[in-house]
Amino acid sequence: MMRYDDKQKRKKKKIDKKRKSRRMYLGIKTKAGFIRDDDGESFDLFRTVEFAQLEKKGNLKNIHYYDRKSGKIKTDDYGNIQNKIKKGFNIYILHGHYQKIKEDEVRLEGYYNKGHRHEKWYEFDKNGIVLEKIDYHHGHTEETLIEHHDNDSTKLKQILPMVHGRIQGKYILYHKNGSIAKEGKFDNNEKIGFWREWYDNKRMKKEEQYPQHWYDKNEPVLLREWDEKGKLIYDKDKGGKQK
Repeated sequence: MMRYDDKQKRKKKKIDKKRKSRRMYLGIKTKAGFIRDDDGESFDLFRTVEFAQLEKKGNLKNIHYYDRKSGKIKTDDYGNIQNKIKKGFNIYILHGHYQKIKEDEVRLEGYYNKGHRHEKWYEFDKNGIVLEKIDYHHGHTEETLIEHHDNDSTKLKQILPMVHGRIQGKYILYHKNGSIAKEGKFDNNEKIGFWREWYDNKRMKKEEQYPQHWYDKNEPVLLREWDEKGKLIYDKDKGGKQK
């Protein structure tokens, strides 16, 4: 018969092993992080690594990081994060186990791989029932369609985010020279929120506002538009067409 203290030792070993496994992810040692949301009812538990762990290759967009000064989890591109660190910002890249806790229940859980969602992610309701499970690979869902301008797959054309057969998430279209042509978000096959377009010379072309929710059927609103030389030719807040 197993004694009570033996059971406790075995239980402690399992807990210690679980903690140790969460300290390491994909062979990299991580540090624990914690932030509480402004509402005071939810918080994030996460693991981080230093920026130096990132490699300048692969998916360098929408890297999730913890900004120590603001106490927030943010996203940005590799180059912008690098510039912020040079200016003295205390930034740590999300890597390893992540949980969003609300009202003492796990609502979102998964893993980050150097700033990008990786492997299986789960969303739960307040009773712990799984609402959605999504498989990620370096920030892209397994269904995401990635097209290229060339047959050698060296020049990106577009990244079309797909979840369970729907267009869902951040969309990016590229010019042949590699610069971004269009960027925005989809929800349930519909454009939502703020969208931007650029010319192939990297100058801003257009800014549009779409409905905040996919089920809103309002038409998009043109906010601002520029010509190829950078001259503002339309501004909604300044009466429309500009001279």
